[in-house]
Amino acid sequence: MVMLEVFTDFQKIGESVSATVLIAVGAVSLAIGLCMWLGGLRWRKPAVAALGAITGAVCVGFFADKQTGAIAITALIGAGLGLFFERPVLVFSGAVMTAMIVLIFFAAGSESQAGGDGIRIDSNQSETISVRSELAKINNEIIVAARRIIRLAGDVPTVPFLISIASGLAVGLCGFFLWRPVAAATMSTFGTALIFFGMVFLLLYKNSAPITHISEKTSLYGTAALAMIAFGCVVQMLLCGQKRKKEKDDKNDGEEK
Repeated sequence: MVMLEVFTDFQKIGESVSATVLIAVGAVSLAIGLCMWLGGLRWRKPAVAALGAITGAVCVGFFADKQTGAIAITALIGAGLGLFFERPVLVFSGAVMTAMIVLIFFAAGSESQAGGDGIRIDSNQSETISVRSELAKINNEIIVAARRIIRLAGDVPTVPFLISIASGLAVGLCGFFLWRPVAAATMSTFGTALIFFGMVFLLLYKNSAPITHISEKTSLYGTAALAMIAFGCVVQMLLCGQKRKKEKDDKNDGEEK
């Protein structure tokens, strides 16, 4: 399938990026993912700021062709909005995430061809390459893969496309009435995605083709991802935010006395 080709092409980045950079990117992604997976509601401000930055960059990145500056500015704006308008930004991020997941699911079986674009650093270049250039290459490959996925999603028939939009709107609507469950699910899903992303990078430096192995056992890894999302959601609902509530109740009791 073409969707699989997009991801397998992306994993070739391990052939031309140093192990140090791959491990660093993977470790950072894994650490942030763990925090969002199990404690997104506990560290809500920085987590929502990160979600706002990612959502803003994703929404604009597909329309601003190679305009890195525009994407960066939008990411900063999204982060700023996340700091001051936590709930709306979190609900919007959850709605966008849901719509994209459903759309990608429908596009996964697409047989349309979508070629890569963007500037790619030749893997046969001199071995002396700066860390900044390697990070730029990783960023470029992520943008290329994302645009190819969007092109595939653009070939989805009208009905599945409308179902995807309706799914996002439904999550957004639920977010205004059931904010904590939607927030916990959004944080847990983003965290799980970052954990998988980080693990892929940690394995790429060995050229172990992790994405190929995942594609061979999609049902197993898909079930594991759903279980992680559910577990993270339950943990956050039960544990996160309880401390604030307790402190508030203690404060009210002190005022009554």
